[in-house]
Amino acid sequence: MALRLALCLLIAAVFIQPAYAQTVLIHDGDTLTIEGIKIRLWGIDAPELGQYCQKNGTNVPCGKMAKIVLQTFIGNTGNIVCKVIDIDQYKRKVARCKVDDADIGGMMVLAGYALAYRKYSGDFYLEEEKEARIEKRGLWGMNFREPWDWRKNH
Repeated sequence: MALRLALCLLIAAVFIQPAYAQTVLIHDGDTLTIEGIKIRLWGIDAPELGQYCQKNGTNVPCGKMAKIVLQTFIGNTGNIVCKVIDIDQYKRKVARCKVDDADIGGMMVLAGYALAYRKYSGDFYLEEEKEARIEKRGLWGMNFREPWDWRKNH
């Protein structure tokens, strides 16, 4: 009987999956897809993938760097929770997302690889942006164009 119970528990353990496991695809520094749903992070704007910045006279792929930073923050956790706030003109869900209870948008702005998107979020991430700027983190250690201005010409 004990052997039968142990066998049942072993079989059950093999089939138990974490409830929060998700398939996540990072597109750029402010867009990701979770379980097939495309999400634009609310309140921030990161450089586009093709955008370059300048540091010490050298072109730096800051758009690709922003994507890598977002990938690093999300990691392999699979524990992302998003609250949809709006739907944008491209039919993406605009959402505030957290990974392990940390605000992803806030982390991107604090790291200096995204800007507070005042047009949509007012002053929500301004403190994080101020700290990143003072500490010259990420974009703030380079010469860059705001992503919204860069997109107008590209």
